Amino acid sequence: MRNKKLLIILAICAVVIVLLVLFLTVFNIRSVDFVYYGNDGTPITTPTDAPTGDEVAALYKGKNIFVLSNETILNQFNQLYPEFHALGVVRSFPSRITLHIVRRVAALSIRDGSETIYLDAFGYVMSDQPKYETVDITSAFVSTIGEATSKEPGKKLQFSSASDNLRLDIVLETVSAIWQLKYDYSDVGQVIQRITFNEYMTRMEIETEAGAFIWVEKPEQNLTSRLINAFSVYFNDSKDLQKPGVVINVSSQGNISTQYTQG
Repeated sequence: MRNKKLLIILAICAVVIVLLVLFLTVFNIRSVDFVYYGNDGTPITTPTDAPTGDEVAALYKGKNIFVLSNETILNQFNQLYPEFHALGVVRSFPSRITLHIVRRVAALSIRDGSETIYLDAFGYVMSDQPKYETVDITSAFVSTIGEATSKEPGKKLQFSSASDNLRLDIVLETVSAIWQLKYDYSDVGQVIQRITFNEYMTRMEIETEAGAFIWVEKPEQNLTSRLINAFSVYFNDSKDLQKPGVVINVSSQGNISTQYTQG
């Protein structure tokens, strides 16, 4: 009787070991595919300077598709290839993953003395200086670049200050709103000159390249829809608002009013 129980236990252990081996081998990542997108969200052909499948697959090959988290996959890619941004991962069982990628486009800049860093529309630090104008967001923060806890190329800019991280999120949402109005990220600097906040962050002040201002109350609330409405008014040629002295006020409820100031 004891021998029979022992045989059953051994058989169960053997099955468990076989299943474990299969799990660790069959579901190991073997290949990586890519889908690249343009700034308008449509798929494009793979850029000539994009990393190859073999290069990226080397990062993940042999790792279990269940164990490797999406966050780990994306972070590894984004830090290794700071000129591109992996937005999402699709898993195809048993052993293939597909990365969805866009090219990073600098939209923002922050200065600190002789140092300037450039951010893409997702807040990630770029490795090179762009050849076009970006939005100066230096004055949007209380902290300086030197106080940032993360500012390496390929990583998202992070401050030790929670309020400054919130300010950055609001700025990025502002860039996204401009993009939704059919402007490329590289053109945002032709629309906005700088973004600042008042002392208690109850108002965001956007200075446009034309010299007009857009003041947004409580910018942490329902910002995107309010900004789209405000910029739609600003871009309406019949209203003649793209000039110095114009202030477009956006209330927390989304109401829009216009005033004119001297100078």
